[in-house]
This record gives sequence, C-alpha cells and structure tokens, in this order.
Amino acid sequence: MAEIWRLFIGSIAVFMPAVYMPPTAFIPLTGGMTILFGCIYTTLLDHPLLPLLRILASIPAIYCFIDFGWSPQHLPKPTWGTYLGMGTIGTYGIMRILDVCFIRLWDNDRPRWILKKSWPKWKAVAKRWPDSPGNRDKEPGVLPLPTTFKERLIYSFDLLTSQRGSSWYGDRVWEFAPASTATFSPPPRSEFLWDRFVSLVFLFFVLDTWDTVVKSRTYDYTTITPVTILPVHLQMAASIYTCIQTILALNLPYRVMSSLAVLLFNSSPSSWPPITGSSLTATSLSEFWLEWHHMFRRCFQRLTMGIVYIMPEDFARKHPRATRILRRGLFFTFSALLHLILLTTLPEGLYPLNPNVFLNRGTIKFFCSQPLGLAIEKAIIFPLTKGLPDSIRTFIRWVFTAAWLFWTSRWWVDVWVAIRMFAEEEKPVVLSPLRRLLYGKWMV
Repeated sequence: MAEIWRLFIGSIAVFMPAVYMPPTAFIPLTGGMTILFGCIYTTLLDHPLLPLLRILASIPAIYCFIDFGWSPQHLPKPTWGTYLGMGTIGTYGIMRILDVCFIRLWDNDRPRWILKKSWPKWKAVAKRWPDSPGNRDKEPGVLPLPTTFKERLIYSFDLLTSQRGSSWYGDRVWEFAPASTATFSPPPRSEFLWDRFVSLVFLFFVLDTWDTVVKSRTYDYTTITPVTILPVHLQMAASIYTCIQTILALNLPYRVMSSLAVLLFNSSPSSWPPITGSSLTATSLSEFWLEWHHMFRRCFQRLTMGIVYIMPEDFARKHPRATRILRRGLFFTFSALLHLILLTTLPEGLYPLNPNVFLNRGTIKFFCSQPLGLAIEKAIIFPLTKGLPDSIRTFIRWVFTAAWLFWTSRWWVDVWVAIRMFAEEEKPVVLSPLRRLLYGKWMV
C-alpha cells in the first residue's frame, strides 16, 4: 500500500507543487498568507495609521513569500515543475501584497460581492473608471461591506482565497470575476462529484498519452531555440504539447481540490467554475486573455492601475484611449517580467545554456507581440467580419485567435523546451498504461 501511495503521489507531483514541498516550506507560506489576511481585514477599518501599518507589514510578508519560493533551505526539490510552481505561488503572494498594501493607497479599493442573479444587470451599469464609493451600493446586486467582526473575517478569508473571482458562497461572485465564473451553473452536488471523478480518470489517461508522445521526441538542448529550428509542423506540434501540458497543470490539481472541498467541506459546486473559463473557445485575443490565468490578470490590472495613478492628474479622464493602450502594454510587460523572473531564478543546471539570462528573447517576443495582435484584431479582423453571418464571423475570428496564439507561442515554447520541461527527467506519471500496451512496461 505504501508503494502504491508513493507512486500515486509521484504521478501528480509535477502538477501539484505542495506534494513535494518540504515541511519547512509551509512555515513561510503560512506566515505570508496570515499577514496578507490581516492586511485585507484592516482595509475594512477606518484609522489614519492603518495604511502605514500595512506598509510595515508588507516587509515581513514579502520576505515570507520570497523565502517560500526561493530559499535554499527548501532544496533540493525533485522536479523542475516544483521549482516553477513554488516560485509562481511566491510571486503571486508578493503581487497580492503590493495590491493591498500600496496600490490601495490611491484608490481605497475594496472589492465587493455581486449576487450572481444580478450580475448581468450590474455588469451593464457598473462604472469601471473611476470607481465611486458613493455609488457602489446603488448598483444592482452589490452587497454592502461587512460591519461586524465575524463578517469581516469571512470577507477577508473569501477574498484571500479567491483567485478567479468565485466565492465560497455559491450565490455570489467578486466584482472582478470574468463572465464565465459569474454565469457558471453547475449540476447538482452528486452529479458534480461524479463528473469530477470521471474527468480526473480521463485526465490521467490524457496525461499518460501526452507524456508518452512527448518523450518519444528528441530536442536539441545545445541551442536556445530548440523548437523554432524545427520544421513548421513540428513547431506547431511543440506548441500544442505545451498547451496540453499547461491545461493539465491547471486542471488536475484544481479538480482534486474542488472535489475534496465539495465532498468533505460541503462547499457549493457553484464556487468551482472551470479554471480555464472559456479561453479554449475564445473568438478573440481579448476574450482569451480575459479568461486565461485570471488569477494573475487581477494582480496585473491592479499593478497597472498603480502606474496610472502616478501619472499627471486627470490624464486618464482626458485620454481614456491612450490610458487603455498603456494599461494593456503594461499588462503584458508585467506578465513577461513574471515569467522572466521565474526562469532566471531556476537553480544552476536546470537551464543548461545560461541559467541567469534574464532578458531571453523567446519570452519577450511572445508577450510583447500580444498587444500587436490585439491591435490587428481591433483594426482589421473585427471590421472585416462585422457584417458576416454569425457562424462565419465566429469561425473566422476563432481561426485568427488560434493562429496568432499558436504562431507566437513558438517563441515561448523555445524557452519551455530549453529548460528541459519535456526531458526524461520530468516524470508527470510513473505508472503508464499506454507504455504497458506499447512497450510492455508499467514503470516510467
């Protein structure tokens, strides 16, 4: 039984960093999350010294998240996926701290719950720029800010743990939730759990198939462009492989957590919408980036607001289009910086050419090309397809979106493959039914 459990843990560890996290790593993570929770709670109180208190509290909080994500005392970690996973969590915590402790100094932003049944009406009338605290309670479906100690604790915990705008309460979402989260209508609890079980089994076989196919290919790890030197069809194949790996990395742990939350803690299935939203069926780049990795989108939005606030007064009001373009450019700049930081901080030996290259071309080209794609989409694709029948217009826009993402993602996939995420050393599965069928062996 112990061996079976070890094999099961090993098969999902690359997708769930916490599986292999040493016990010492939980200490700084808990410390950082606790401080962040306290900072969120204080945003509901009115006292002139609280902003200064939050700034001071940000110092140990950021230290805890850095210690969790990159401290040598938590090494060695057995997979590159674990390094990237813990670094991502640490970076996310730091961005949340910057939002709550610093950017809030300018706008006094306190996210509000929105009742799901009123979300369409609220979305139609909500004023996104600027948020006027005096008008928020008059908007349809907006719930008032908590006023009691217990209500503030619940609010703070719910906001702390909300990544895509969903709430532990099934009847509401946070105001920054995408449409796919706000309109998610799950099946009954028993059907939800059965669907999760079936999907987990299906994902395991998809993962096994993906790993078998990927490991059957060889890449040139002596170059920083192991993908774009290949023929075009193999470049597209590598992009598809990476896309599948990313989807699996997001969905597998999310479905495990959602199943446990609903089964053991009576959480509402409404609190667990699909983690990738409608991004895979997006008919525009703007829709794709609205849904994809929404937990980072909220952080990037808040960070870009911080840049806008330090600009000349009333610039945003007088130049809304320029402000929108600036924020989109900053959005992808921050996204590129996040990925560059994660790659730069990989331990020696994981990036075989130069582990400390910060400005690698592949990452920069991919993220910096996305604003160009959004501009082409708005200036050319949308006008040309505006008068077409719905089905044809949708198909053309989807083709453009998919083609742009797959073509530009080759540059990011260059980096992904160069750090050996497709190498034999990465073992997302250790028991392989497909390899047993093809090669007569279970163990990877």
